[in-house]
Amino acid sequence: MWCSRRVSICRACDRDVAVSSPVSPHTEPVDGWERWSVNGEFKAEHSLRAGPAGEQLERFLTWVVREYASRARRVHQGCGTIPFAFGPRRTPPTIDWAFLLWFDLALMDRDLIEDRLRQRGAALPHGEWPGCWLEREGLTLFVDAHECCVDATGEGAPNDLIDRWRDSVGVGVSAGTAVGSLVDKGVGAFAGTVLVAAHELPAPAPRPTRDYSLGRHRSLVAALAPEADVKGLGITWTALWRLPSGLKVSHRGEPAWLRFPAVSFVAALHEVDCGRSTRETPLR
Repeated sequence: MWCSRRVSICRACDRDVAVSSPVSPHTEPVDGWERWSVNGEFKAEHSLRAGPAGEQLERFLTWVVREYASRARRVHQGCGTIPFAFGPRRTPPTIDWAFLLWFDLALMDRDLIEDRLRQRGAALPHGEWPGCWLEREGLTLFVDAHECCVDATGEGAPNDLIDRWRDSVGVGVSAGTAVGSLVDKGVGAFAGTVLVAAHELPAPAPRPTRDYSLGRHRSLVAALAPEADVKGLGITWTALWRLPSGLKVSHRGEPAWLRFPAVSFVAALHEVDCGRSTRETPLR
């Protein structure tokens, strides 16, 4: 299932609010895994390797995942469900809220994005463009961002998801030209697409092991990579968040169970600098 954005959010976040959000202290990584206490576990699979701007963006993306995890836990704590449990209880995409909490400026409405570009002396050409314009500490991120569900016990990605991913990557590639004409020399800017895929167990079952979920994540990334490669963009950053075992949900009166054991984050991004876009070498 591919979840399209139902709402547009615009808010300039106070940096102290983002930093002080209730994300529990994490331990030092072991085998690449960070333990986030009540918020589960996290592992980044790739590094942007794009100099200071890339390091800054990678840090921002990790914090976005932390905000995502924290919001999911808080919503579950309040009502016993998961905010990305698609269906009758659908809520605005959790990735939108995570962007809103971490970035100083998060525009997710085309009219607002156009107003922002107009302030900077530019305009969006006709056609499809990313739905998120994000700014923080001198870094600009212009991305398409989507949430979906994939079978936690399956492999690869369903055809409809690959088709949507292909379209989103194309939008992200085209956005580089627009962003490149706006950024000042020395200012970091990236364009592309971000996919958030919740691993969903189709029926009550034991929680998959860490290695199993990581293998499912890598299988998803491998299925998406060719579409990003053919566009000349490539997958440049991925991460896996394993939900804490207590985030169980009940469906239609059934006993509660861990319906969503993990969530994959897949980013295909390229750096834009001084009026031109520099495509990153895809990482494997």
